[in-house]
Amino acid sequence: MLYLFLLLLIIFCVYKYDILEVHKNKYFFYNLILLSFILLAGLSYRLGIDNMVYLDEFQYYDIDKGLSIENIFSYRGRQPLWVLLSLYCKSIFHDYHFFRLIHSILVNGLVLLAFRKLTNKIFSIVLFYYVLSYFEFNFQVMRQSIAVAIFLNTVPYFRNNQWWKYYFLNILGALFHEAAIITFLVPIMKILGMSKKMLIVYIGIIISGI
Repeated sequence: MLYLFLLLLIIFCVYKYDILEVHKNKYFFYNLILLSFILLAGLSYRLGIDNMVYLDEFQYYDIDKGLSIENIFSYRGRQPLWVLLSLYCKSIFHDYHFFRLIHSILVNGLVLLAFRKLTNKIFSIVLFYYVLSYFEFNFQVMRQSIAVAIFLNTVPYFRNNQWWKYYFLNILGALFHEAAIITFLVPIMKILGMSKKMLIVYIGIIISGI
């Protein structure tokens, strides 16, 4: 019922603020939806297969070794910033659900912040996010979702050719999940163009990366 109510609220906001272009209380409802997204995911219990994997994994992060470089890089298959986030949360409150809440704040906060930068039809894009990606980002691909959320906030830098800001943030994304490395190629494609010759080069780079 809560999921349906939130869906109806977003649809109402699409009609009132994106179609009718009313401005009063627009960002009140936007922030209300953001808060709902955060609490819905952050306070959830045992939703998502990957979420259960991270729940079991959380107990193995050793906070007794502190936040040393050696400790951060000692967990096989996990990028350092993901480990650092997990260790830091565990050092504050020794409960996975606190980590889930922080993850939810980080992902949903960054995603909705990016939407405000990318379009005036903010509730329409929030509707697509809620229907198509929200549950996947918050309950399944939790590491990747941070990288994607960071990438969304680099799009304005991509548009304006502000490459050092673009790469700095996406390097941070790659330190949460290695799939963000693909974002390193995007500016090169913009600069060098999309000729047939270059397309072959890009495909070769992607295959090599895989």
